[in-house]
Amino acid sequence: GESGVAFSGFAYQDGGDSLSLEVVSPDTSGPQLRRLLVAESDGALATGRGGAFLEFNEIVQAGVAFGRFSSVQAAAVVVDPSDALILGPLVQVYASAYLQPGTNYQFSLDAGTFADSAGNPCNAIGPVAVKVRAGLRWSIQ
Repeated sequence: GESGVAFSGFAYQDGGDSLSLEVVSPDTSGPQLRRLLVAESDGALATGRGGAFLEFNEIVQAGVAFGRFSSVQAAAVVVDPSDALILGPLVQVYASAYLQPGTNYQFSLDAGTFADSAGNPCNAIGPVAVKVRAGLRWSIQ
């Protein structure tokens, strides 16, 4: 069967003069993370509603769990999968509130934050260390 598609029962294949039936197993494995990008090239996030880009091995949808940017320096900020931009296997998630400039965070997603089309949950992701860039400082001269 094809990954990410729920199959069960029999598959029919027309071979011209012959008929072929085979038992097809249902999809029971969750989406696997291929790539995760949390920080920009300098290793930091811009200030504001930081986010992460994820690439899975199959098409995903929002699940029932949540993620977070947690820190010992500031309050944790939730990542709600219903706020994610999902384009097939590509996902962009955002923090639900502004991240504090100059603060170190740990980005993580709980198991089940995303699921495939058969409803199989993804594994937990992270934690991944990320720092939010210090804000610009303005002064009047």
